[in-house]
Amino acid sequence: MDGFGTNGKYMRQCTTHDEFVQQHVVVVATTTASTLLDPSILRPGRFDVEIALGLPTESARRAALTNLVAGTPVSTDHQSTEALVAALTDRSEGATIGQLHAIFQEAAMLSLRESIDVTEIRAAALERACCQVMGESKRVDVHHGDNEEDEELEDKLNAMSLE
Repeated sequence: MDGFGTNGKYMRQCTTHDEFVQQHVVVVATTTASTLLDPSILRPGRFDVEIALGLPTESARRAALTNLVAGTPVSTDHQSTEALVAALTDRSEGATIGQLHAIFQEAAMLSLRESIDVTEIRAAALERACCQVMGESKRVDVHHGDNEEDEELEDKLNAMSLE
């Protein structure tokens, strides 16, 4: 399956509908994999302007992560919010804004799998989700206090990251 679906189904549909477009209609298309685009979609008259945007800088990722943390019930596991954002910023180098959102969605799912009654996403779940979304397969550094529950969770997460 390519970026346009099986056998280019979506690309064909897009070019077919393009022929019926009336005046005063603007179509905006985005991709994170421009090298996978079928050349026919880029023919003159279809998409006249191409704007290339790079990946978010470190400061842009930090700002996005700060907003995501502020809008999400997060337990920082005995570290400051700034330290959590800094750790996630470092681990998310090369991530798109969509991937940063995916980290928080995956962390929420990890938290729900741990307990259906969860009310906050733990920092450990965010760090684990970051590893999953970014494709890392290294040990998770969990910042925890001195209680057995945190140590058990750290062991579980590290065992999962080694599988």
